[in-house]
Amino acid sequence: MKNSTESAQTILEEISIPDLANRIQAIESSEFDSHVIVEIIKKYFSDQYDRLRMRFAYMQDYRIITQTVTLQIGQYVKKYKNELGITHESLRGEPTLNANGNKSSASVWRKITK
Repeated sequence: MKNSTESAQTILEEISIPDLANRIQAIESSEFDSHVIVEIIKKYFSDQYDRLRMRFAYMQDYRIITQTVTLQIGQYVKKYKNELGITHESLRGEPTLNANGNKSSASVWRKITK
């Protein structure tokens, strides 16, 4: 396991942008929310996702840990939105299932048409 003091953004920087972009572009819908991106990272980049959760384990409450991890992923996605081929549409969409299995609102994204 890597150093437990590594930052969330350092962990996320290990994710291959081209691989993540391909997974995002494979989403059937042209519009989707951040929960979809979190699920992609959770499934295909599980090492980084698990290390992010461990990074915030001191928070103890799994809901707060998940919310914090999701916010970190959101910052990362915003930073690389052009490389990922997406644009930010709105801050709050309709509630969908989050990583905790509860419904909550999330940012809405749209694929950039080329």
